[in-house]
Amino acid sequence: MTLLEIGVGEETIHKQWCPVVPNSYLDADVLLGTDILSQAPFQWNGKTNTVKWGKTTYLVNHIKRQKGKVERVHEVPILPTTPSQTDHIRLTHTIKLDPYRAQFLPISVKEDPGETLLVQPQPCLTPNHHPLIVTVDENKKVPLPFINDTKGRKTVKPGTLLGTFENISSPTVKVIHQKQATPSLEIHNDLLPHNDQTRCQESKSRPQRLEELIRQQKWSNLTREQKTILKNIILNHHDLFIVDKNELGLMKGPPAKINISNPEPSRGPRYRYPEEAKTLISDMLTDMENRDIIEKSTSAWLSPIVLVNKPDGSKRMCLDYRHVNKHLTTDIYPLPRLEELVEQAAGHQFYATLDMREAYFQILLEEGSRDLTAFSDGVTLYRFKRLPFGLSCSPAIFTRHMASLLAPLVKKGWMKNYLDDLIIWASDFTTLSERLSETFALLKENGVKLNLSKCEMAKTEVTFLGHKISQEGSQPDPKNVEAVLEMKPPTKVKEVRRFLGMAGFYRKHISNFAQIATPLTNLTKKDQPFLWTDKCQEAFDTLKRSLAQAPILARAQSNQPFILTTDASNTHVGGVLSQTQEDGSVRPLGYFSKKLNSTENRYSATDKEALAVLLSCRHFHHYLWGTSFTIFTDHQPLTSIFKRKTKSARMNRWILEMREYQYNIQYVKGKYNYVADQLSRPVRIIQRCPTPNYLGLTLEQIKIQQREEIKWRDMIEYLEGGSIPTKKYHKSILHQFTIIDELLYYAKENIDGSIHYSLVVPQVLIPKALEHAHELSGHLGQKKTIKKAEELFYWCNLKFDVTQYVKNCLTCQRFKTSPGLQQPYQELPSVEKPLDRIGIDLTDMIAGSGGYRYVLTIVDHFSRFVKFYPLKNKLSEGIVEALQQYITDFGTPHSIVLDNGGEFTSQIFQQFCQQHLITLCYTTPYHPQGNAITERLHRTLKSILASMCRGYPLRWPRLLPVCQATMNAAVHTSIAQQPFFAFFSRHAPRVVGARLPAVDGDEQDVDVVRRLIRETHEKMTRKYRNAANRKRKEQKVDIGALVWVKRETTESGVCKKLCVRWDGPYKVVEVLRGGGGYVVKDPFSGKMVQRAAEKIKQFHSEEEYVVAAQDTVFQPDIETEVLPPRGRNRPRRYIEEC
Repeated sequence: MTLLEIGVGEETIHKQWCPVVPNSYLDADVLLGTDILSQAPFQWNGKTNTVKWGKTTYLVNHIKRQKGKVERVHEVPILPTTPSQTDHIRLTHTIKLDPYRAQFLPISVKEDPGETLLVQPQPCLTPNHHPLIVTVDENKKVPLPFINDTKGRKTVKPGTLLGTFENISSPTVKVIHQKQATPSLEIHNDLLPHNDQTRCQESKSRPQRLEELIRQQKWSNLTREQKTILKNIILNHHDLFIVDKNELGLMKGPPAKINISNPEPSRGPRYRYPEEAKTLISDMLTDMENRDIIEKSTSAWLSPIVLVNKPDGSKRMCLDYRHVNKHLTTDIYPLPRLEELVEQAAGHQFYATLDMREAYFQILLEEGSRDLTAFSDGVTLYRFKRLPFGLSCSPAIFTRHMASLLAPLVKKGWMKNYLDDLIIWASDFTTLSERLSETFALLKENGVKLNLSKCEMAKTEVTFLGHKISQEGSQPDPKNVEAVLEMKPPTKVKEVRRFLGMAGFYRKHISNFAQIATPLTNLTKKDQPFLWTDKCQEAFDTLKRSLAQAPILARAQSNQPFILTTDASNTHVGGVLSQTQEDGSVRPLGYFSKKLNSTENRYSATDKEALAVLLSCRHFHHYLWGTSFTIFTDHQPLTSIFKRKTKSARMNRWILEMREYQYNIQYVKGKYNYVADQLSRPVRIIQRCPTPNYLGLTLEQIKIQQREEIKWRDMIEYLEGGSIPTKKYHKSILHQFTIIDELLYYAKENIDGSIHYSLVVPQVLIPKALEHAHELSGHLGQKKTIKKAEELFYWCNLKFDVTQYVKNCLTCQRFKTSPGLQQPYQELPSVEKPLDRIGIDLTDMIAGSGGYRYVLTIVDHFSRFVKFYPLKNKLSEGIVEALQQYITDFGTPHSIVLDNGGEFTSQIFQQFCQQHLITLCYTTPYHPQGNAITERLHRTLKSILASMCRGYPLRWPRLLPVCQATMNAAVHTSIAQQPFFAFFSRHAPRVVGARLPAVDGDEQDVDVVRRLIRETHEKMTRKYRNAANRKRKEQKVDIGALVWVKRETTESGVCKKLCVRWDGPYKVVEVLRGGGGYVVKDPFSGKMVQRAAEKIKQFHSEEEYVVAAQDTVFQPDIETEVLPPRGRNRPRRYIEEC
């Protein structure tokens, strides 16, 4: 809603509130209808375009509105000349609106951008449901108003008809345009059904998907014609850009070769990871293998995998190649200097920065070098087919390839690159577009792929190599500066070095950096005790302030003279290089400072000043050599000392070195010295005040809401008029509030003495503030969201409200990694004798001699006696044959513990077990802990086989019997006996030496041995149970409760790292094993799904904080995946207990 004023001349004759469609949806700012004009106290004649006011008739020539005036009249069609089809608009989600509120709903349409539509809303959305004329925006969306003018909350259910629209053509009506439009707009829901979105995405061609990425580009500084030119350039080179995340470029040219000095293979240590991390690593490796980045290997080299955190909290897989780097020949190829790149790029009108997608992986690795990159996830050995990260030679190899590829463009002087960061500049848009076309053609010809979403094109200001570059020059990236400003005082030397490294990266922007940082650099000296003094704190704060006020460094102009200003103190020397600009102003190009060593500290004042001149000239040599410049100094003897020979040999050497420069030294008084002025410049208090736009409301709306709440109204009345608040609590906190732009703010003093202002949020706007602090800020955790909210807003109980909001956030519950229900130590029923219960499983091996690929492992739970059968495949027939052999050799087991693999759930296997009266105990799906004895056996088996193979892994099938005998003859910790002895009641034969006699005892002796084994097993089980339960707190959910179910590997593949981690909510219908497992009901198909407690977590929700309504809790979206049945889609019986 906005206030419209209609005036005649300078006199306002009528005011009225009316709805206004914002600029982003309508090609006009104001559209006046007869309903508005008919309510005005005058007579309007549409034919003559006149207004009769009293006895006077006026020609309508001025309709004014706050902060705007009429500029032009534009004609748009309102009625169709040919019959057109009317499309219906229906709702897919429940929407709710508070009393006396209005918002616009974006409607996705098929019409092309720029077309005009006639929209007829239904009464359920707007009280007067007048038709609207709107223009389709660039995203093919038009607005639909939703207005609630009642006292109660308004709810619209899914499937409701919201209105109709039709494409209209030539007949026209005059629409008045204004300069500005102030209504605020909130967009909450995309009304296009998810199934339709998926079908549209699948049917779109590559150029169409690329157009979607183009629409996401922010080209607000360009005209429509310029946007069209840039769009056509991108579409003409659409093969250059990635539209599918699985795409990967491949650069032309010779493959990368890794030179090695010592060919002796080296193997690094393997790092242990939890099961969840192993699953994540397995997903990553599968994806990389599918994309032809890695391949299986038999290399003798081995490097460990390392998981590191990304800025967004997710994990990145890296390789620890330190032991490999020791054997590599140093590949010397110089990387460009960052300072030179930034200096050359600054000072232009238009820029473009290009980002290569997975740049290193776009270079093929030579066949002979691939074995050096080998690594393993503990199951399979892989090697890289593309150039990997982590090798000491990778940056040099990549730089060499890029230098060769970009050489034709770099030589032209309008492009530079640092590794995979490319920047292009130009003085006008036409030139930039030509250079982009030339660059795209070269990159496409050489097989490079770019990530369009991270490319910046036709910008007047870009961020490159940690600097913000524009026509004015270069300055530190505000994000990096903010990171330095938010650092707390160091508590150890490592933190001091980190701060100096971050601040020192921008030392060229800070005058006299070395002298300011002296107390901090002293702390980093060897054998220096860490003592944080007032001087250290002062240096810490001064560097922060200097960095916050760092000037924009200008770009050097070859046709303007340089000015070098130097200065020296007792312990430091410094200088600043500046240049006179075309407008006559003098701007700095860079700063230099250096701390004097113990010898230089003993120099005389004249020598120190001369040293400042010499070192400054060395530092800025690339600017000063071959040009004429002026040196300003506040030490008058320097004006003549460089012109004559002295008795000091050191000074004579300096004079000789200075003769290669063409300079003129001028004396300036100390108080006019530029460097000295920089050292004494005053401290500026930085005040940060959030803009009210965070709440999606205008300044006037927030002001009204603050004054409607009693407690804040008392504060405002006191601060504005001196009226004392009625409540004592309000009186005690008055000093913490202030009024800025008629809005109430909470004032808080920072550590550095500056004042931080937070907008006071009334109760009715708290949900919007919570949404901005959490949902619109990356769904951070509770602590970070509280910090974010406190930085922007203030209200009572802010921490509690934020904590509850984050806890009940459906997105966080679905996407973030979190543990399932904790359960006490689960143990299987005890066994009395051998063959009471065995565990079987298949483990994957490398294809060995004889064509064997798998190992069927069988372990007796009583004696821990193991038996291994090598298999060529996973077919049930081979497993049944091996189990028949086991029964023939040792007897029939009473029960078998096994997982839910298709080979174990097949009809052939189950019929075999039924014939032999064997009870099958299946573990819970996706829960290998249920068969823990067998799963643990696999690790021991592979470890022993690896040591036996000694670099020849293909021999493992021949060594499998030896490994079996070794494990059965070794004392097992859980039973304190040899598995062979516990199974056969006699000791295993010795390989070397005399054979021990078998146990010569009667049945009584065997019973004694078995009783001792059971006691030992119970003792170890009790020990493990107590150790595990100390770290676990039992958690249960009741029948009927809603829970999340962890998303696991499905038949179609694995869950991607950016996809949903938890599905649901599901309803608990049965509790198994006292809470160790649950049967939950699939809300979409109605099928029952069984999961272990660790794969389930509680569903948190609260109506006040849940974004979606209860009606849509079970509504599936494009990210929801129904857990499908495995095997052959037949019912499966789960055995709870053996």
